[in-house]
Amino acid sequence: MRRRRATQAPPAAPATPVTPAVSLAGLARSETLRWGLTLGLFLIIFSQAVIERRDYFAVMAAGLLPDRPARFGGDAEGYYRIAMTEPLPCFNTSREPLLPALGRLCILAFGSPSAPLSEPGASAAAAATAAGSPAAAADPELENQLLLRRLSISFSLLGMLAFTACALMLCGRTVALLSALLWAFSGWDMHYAVAFLRTNLAIALHLLCIVAFVVLLRRAGRPLRSRLVPAAAAAVLLALTIYLDVSLLTVAVLLLGVHQAVLLLCRRWSRRELALGAGIGALTLLLASPYLVYNIREAGEPFPMMDHHAWWWACHEFAGQPGFPTRAQLVAGDYGEDGTTVAGYIFGMHSLPEVVGRYARGYLYALGFDVPRRSVFIAMRRVHSFPWIMVLLPLGMVLLCWRSPEGLWATLASLVTFLPYAFIITLDTVITVEPPRHPIGVEARFVIGLLPIAFLSCAVALAGLLRLLGDPRDTLRRLRQLAARRFLPPWCRWAKAAPSASREVGT
Repeated sequence: MRRRRATQAPPAAPATPVTPAVSLAGLARSETLRWGLTLGLFLIIFSQAVIERRDYFAVMAAGLLPDRPARFGGDAEGYYRIAMTEPLPCFNTSREPLLPALGRLCILAFGSPSAPLSEPGASAAAAATAAGSPAAAADPELENQLLLRRLSISFSLLGMLAFTACALMLCGRTVALLSALLWAFSGWDMHYAVAFLRTNLAIALHLLCIVAFVVLLRRAGRPLRSRLVPAAAAAVLLALTIYLDVSLLTVAVLLLGVHQAVLLLCRRWSRRELALGAGIGALTLLLASPYLVYNIREAGEPFPMMDHHAWWWACHEFAGQPGFPTRAQLVAGDYGEDGTTVAGYIFGMHSLPEVVGRYARGYLYALGFDVPRRSVFIAMRRVHSFPWIMVLLPLGMVLLCWRSPEGLWATLASLVTFLPYAFIITLDTVITVEPPRHPIGVEARFVIGLLPIAFLSCAVALAGLLRLLGDPRDTLRRLRQLAARRFLPPWCRWAKAAPSASREVGT
């Protein structure tokens, strides 16, 4: 009987003493530490954003801002009156219901739902009252309005969270922190954060929708059950945007089309993806149908607000011409009978070359090629007074589209959301306020929706320049690869074959 030889274990290697230098190097390479530092820095930036908006609110509530009185006026006053008079869900044919419904819920929870309403326009004409004064404490209407301004600030902060999440998914930690820093000190965002208008909430919903579609892009081709949650989230968010602004129904359709186009471009499209997109569209329309049916029952059409705004813009564009009010009538607020629809205004009163030119000029106008007061460049200059930041926008936008199909989707989706305003952004309106708040053109808030993609593009360009300064040889290598692929991104289905395939052919 053979004896089994006892296998001797190899001698253990001598333990390497853990020196402070080795432990620090390992700690620096730790992903946990990097994510912890990222979270800590973001919390600091977010806290500063909260402080900036709180201080701006305090100055506004004290009546120290001539262009932003403490009391509501204009569109904000209309939203407030609906929130106070209409029961939930605040359906109304003059304004979309989402913002008034959120305002009513806030007033029911924290405000005075039985506060008396002043006469229309009286609150805007009243003198501003300090928030902490005895007069403010005895004025429940003013307290309700200040409460809704705080709610509007929360929409701005929600948009910042969604924006940072989107930047983190698309470009990583460095770009996300740079983008959050740009957002935190955005003077335009702070100005409209206290306005109780649709601007900040629309930006937040659009950014959350972009995040949902980015998840769908990354899960393309996987089992359907792994994509049901982001698909349902996308449908709910698209429906909410329609409840916020019914003209965004066109944007929702275009977003679904852009999603399918990006899938096709990056070789991820299939019939299942088309069916999923159709399902998202059907669910969006189903969720938005109660309000559309209400409009048909009450006004005889699904989009009465869009037609009302179309007539408003037509009156300003063709003031004094036959069939339209005179300039004096418009100054007096007399717009007459609504005489057109959106299609009638855009396509019935303009030729096809005029329509295409107006849309193209609107995008160029908003992105700053004409450098007007309401362009995103001027908006950014008022936010951050660094002239070099304007040069980073086109460079960063190209880099963002180049690096991944998700970046291309985010860029196109952000540009699509501006479509309802591109046609009218270049118009000059008749002056209706003395002294004039907007002596030429329309309000700057129509281009505020482009600020997130502008901030993200600038952060991407700035991070790329820092990387270029760190290792120029890597940039030269990337340029050679770019030329070899005939200036197409590597993820594009029409790009040149991968280097590995070309090597196999050459052997």
